[in-house]
Amino acid sequence: DVSFLITQMGKWNAGADSRFVSKIDMEKIGVGGHSFGGYTTSWVAEIDDRIDAIVPMAGIAPDLTKVNTTPLLVLMATEDDTIGAVGNEIIRNYYATSTGPKYFVEFVDGGHYSFTEMFQYRPNFGDGVGTGKRIGNGEAVTFTPKETVYRYTNGYSLAFLNKYVKGDTDASLDAYLEANHDDSVMIHKTAPAQK
Repeated sequence: DVSFLITQMGKWNAGADSRFVSKIDMEKIGVGGHSFGGYTTSWVAEIDDRIDAIVPMAGIAPDLTKVNTTPLLVLMATEDDTIGAVGNEIIRNYYATSTGPKYFVEFVDGGHYSFTEMFQYRPNFGDGVGTGKRIGNGEAVTFTPKETVYRYTNGYSLAFLNKYVKGDTDASLDAYLEANHDDSVMIHKTAPAQK
C-alpha cells in the first residue's frame, strides 16, 4: 500500500531508520506506475492528500469515486491489447474529468508493453513490442520503436515531476510539457487547473 509506505518513509526520515534520517522530503511526493501500478497511482491520489503529482501509465482504476484534482500526467497507448478499448476509455475519461493541471500523451502505435523492458526478452512480443495487430480492426501494426517511446516517456515524466514535485519554475519545463514533440507518433493534450 502506497500510503503505508509514505507513512513509513516519514518515520524513517524522522529517525526510525538512521539510513534515511533527514534525507527524504516528505513535502514533495510523486507517484507513478505502469499497468496495475497505474491503477494504484490513481487509487492513492484519491485517498491520500500528501501526493503532489501522479503519472499513471497504461492503467487507471475503473472504480474511482472522486474527481482527481492532483496534477496529472497520463501516458497511454492506443493499441493497448492488455487493457483494451474499455481500459483506454477509462484513461481518457479520467484525464477529461480531472480538474488539476493535466497533461496527456497517447502513443498512437504503442501497446501495453511499449513502456517496459519486454523487448529485451521477446523482441516481437506484440502489444507494444515489435509487431502485432490493432485492437480495433485486427490490421497489422509495427509498434513505435522503444527508443522513441522511452525518449518521450522520460522527457515528459521528468519535466512534469520537476515542475510539480520538485517545484522547479524553469520556463523550459512548461515549454516541454506544453508541446507535442512528435505528432507522427503521439496525441498530446494539456490543460491548466480548473477553478
